[in-house]
Amino acid sequence: MIRLIQDYFQLSAERSPKKVAVVYGEEKITYKDLDKKSNQLAHLIRSIGVKRNDRVAFCLHKSIDAIVSILAILRSDCCYVPMDAKSPEQRLRYIVEDCQPAVIICSPETHVSVQSLVDGWISGKRPIVIVLGSEEIERQQVSLPPIGNIQDDLAYIFYTSGSTGKPKGVMITHGNLINFVEWAADCFQVAEDDIIANHAPLHFDISGFDIYASFKKGATLVLVPPELSLFPAKIVNLIEQEKITIWQSVPSILVHMAKMGALQENTMPSLKKIIFIGEVFPTPFLIRWMKTFPKKEFINFYGPTECTIGCAYYPIKEVPEDSTTAIPLGRAAKNMEMFALKEDDSLANVGEIGELCIRGPTVSPGYWNNKEKTEKAFVVDPLFPHLNGKIYKTGDLVEALPEEMFTFRGRKDSQIKFMGYRIELGEIESALYSLGYVKEAAVIYLSSDEKSEIVAFVALNRESSPGQIKDDLKKKIPSYMIPRTITIKDALPLNSSGKIDRVKLRQECENDGN
Repeated sequence: MIRLIQDYFQLSAERSPKKVAVVYGEEKITYKDLDKKSNQLAHLIRSIGVKRNDRVAFCLHKSIDAIVSILAILRSDCCYVPMDAKSPEQRLRYIVEDCQPAVIICSPETHVSVQSLVDGWISGKRPIVIVLGSEEIERQQVSLPPIGNIQDDLAYIFYTSGSTGKPKGVMITHGNLINFVEWAADCFQVAEDDIIANHAPLHFDISGFDIYASFKKGATLVLVPPELSLFPAKIVNLIEQEKITIWQSVPSILVHMAKMGALQENTMPSLKKIIFIGEVFPTPFLIRWMKTFPKKEFINFYGPTECTIGCAYYPIKEVPEDSTTAIPLGRAAKNMEMFALKEDDSLANVGEIGELCIRGPTVSPGYWNNKEKTEKAFVVDPLFPHLNGKIYKTGDLVEALPEEMFTFRGRKDSQIKFMGYRIELGEIESALYSLGYVKEAAVIYLSSDEKSEIVAFVALNRESSPGQIKDDLKKKIPSYMIPRTITIKDALPLNSSGKIDRVKLRQECENDGN
């Protein structure tokens, strides 16, 4: 019986010790060696005097060592807190001061920046720094340490962007993760002979599907080097060279591959499933993928970090006929429930729009050290208040469809009131994407005491002008929704999760005095 999330790995290591567990570039490690190294690091963490549910952060570039660290932290009865080694010091400092880790694990490459954080420690107990590669780790026992955690204990805390500019730490328990993995691995038919790509950064929660689905089934995990995202042809080469069978990523990289001409018939023959998550996949690019690879499976995967990676899926059986049609979010995962609530907390009927709410065993306990935001987002279920069960209010606006499915219509917090009209910025973006020559689009609302305006940023696949784009938009949306300013760029900036960086675009507007 699986009691804790790391038990999946333990069982696979016992079953197939000599099998390759993780690949990164030219490096490989077997289940047996990964078991040994993670046990040694866990013993060192334990020797420092950590307690159950202590936080242990790691500041590492994507690597096999990062996977070793994750397992070691779990085996030390602590919860792991991934830190983006490329983040600004200010953000890293906020994370460590917020979660107060007992230990921070780093590499020789990240040691200087981590030590700077520790040297500038202000409040609470100063964390111990462990630098990987030290002889002290090699001297530790190789046996599995005794485990005391239960499923209600924390497995990890992932920090996501907050509306105030300060990251929020989403707490996920072992029970949350186990419920997700049991469903996802079976739903997507992950098998022992699969080779699963991990494209997402390890500080992005969707990496959890790649890691734990692999470990549950005893499959092989291939870490995709971050720099390959700039060169779609190299991604294709990696998929072919490693014989990758399952690919999961945000749609942005799939769009980039399509735009750069990396999609060629009869390439990537090993690849069976393409799973996209984290943002809307523009339908014109999905059509291009599906027409190029008619025998591969395409799955829309949906889920906020607060509901443990993913909680809904929609297999796309046929090529969409209309490039402007949105792909449904799909049905809820096994043992999960999704429903849309209108402003009066009544259920949205078919054809109506409401805020998507999620209920079930993968819903997070809340945000670390942030009672106010937790109480706002995780509320008592208004449909069954007598049960005192909690639901997560996603902030996603959806249209209710038949058969308990939904279509994404935008963000509740991106719904604005402009010139007396209620406007959903996502609708304007959808209209931009429906223009055949727009390949990337982001719409931002700027509001100050002096003025309020809607602005758009686009990247094109053929020459056009802001005036022409506005004329074409007039055929799609009302005139009051037309952005006042449209800025054409070669490409829109991406954040560390591979999504369009709207914060950077907003800063650009403010710096330009728009």
